[in-house]
Amino acid sequence: MVDKHYALAREAILEALTSYSGATTADGATPGNNTLIDSNLIGKNDFLSGKAILIGSGVDAAWEDKGVDSFDNLTGEITVSAGFSAQIKKGTPFRVLNVSPGGLVTALLNAVKAKTDTLPATPANEATSLLIKAKTDTLPATPANEATSLLIKAKTDNLPATPADEATVNAVGAVATAIQTALGRKYSFMDFWSAPEDKLTITNTPGDITFPDIVVSGLPLGATLKRVVLIMTCRAIEEDSAAANYINAASKTLRIMKDTGAWGTNDVVGITFSNASLYCAASSKEAGPVIIGAHDVKAEVDGDATYEVQSNQTNRTDAIVVLAASMYLYDVQVGVRIFFE
Repeated sequence: MVDKHYALAREAILEALTSYSGATTADGATPGNNTLIDSNLIGKNDFLSGKAILIGSGVDAAWEDKGVDSFDNLTGEITVSAGFSAQIKKGTPFRVLNVSPGGLVTALLNAVKAKTDTLPATPANEATSLLIKAKTDTLPATPANEATSLLIKAKTDNLPATPADEATVNAVGAVATAIQTALGRKYSFMDFWSAPEDKLTITNTPGDITFPDIVVSGLPLGATLKRVVLIMTCRAIEEDSAAANYINAASKTLRIMKDTGAWGTNDVVGITFSNASLYCAASSKEAGPVIIGAHDVKAEVDGDATYEVQSNQTNRTDAIVVLAASMYLYDVQVGVRIFFE
């Protein structure tokens, strides 16, 4: 039987960390046990990457947490970095938590249990546990930084200080400190995506390749941008000749700039492609990649605006070219991930 102090403290902490909760609408993959499907997420922006999935109680793999590896907003399928101990079946409750992956949630909950296991189960403690839950129910549901952890501690600091109650308050205060340490300097981020482009063609003759525009709108007032990266994804890559095809020169780029700028003057490199990348076997169609640029583009992407994305040959002479005659990219999207505080 789960101790009441632990259950209440656990629920309060999880509510503070939760950015989304739901239940799966279809069975996930097996035997890998590394996917879960929620059709309610179809069409949503990718707010899951870099966060953790926690399975709810009363089901297989209960209370297991894994890091999000990828998210398909066309199907609502979430892929985690390592498989759960069992298949995630339809109707499984889960949460998306604002913490980095890597077993952090399990470690934190174990720390909560270790603290609450030492508390006597007196009526006074039980009343205090309920009071703690009532206090933490008013906290925001998506903490972005250590301010939320400090708010948890502030809420519990005014609880009555009888000997039994004081022990409970101290335990919750220790948990709040653990959350503060775990979140550290983790920045919030927002993703902004272009509309899909149904087909782009890359040839063996260098030339400008225009990708769809990205509209950035709704950044929090007063946000300080810490890092911005360019992302490119496509549903499929097709090669229709009799030979394998790929980018056949090093340091080919994808660039971004405000739509009020000039190519060759204001654009900055967002993604650099290596030689032989975007490889596709002869006469085949393969699943497309998600490519996250290594360059920080916040010098150009610095707030709400419309941004153009292009592989530019006319002004920069580093547009993408492939070995064979043509390569086709289907359902192409580009986006920016903006980290801020």
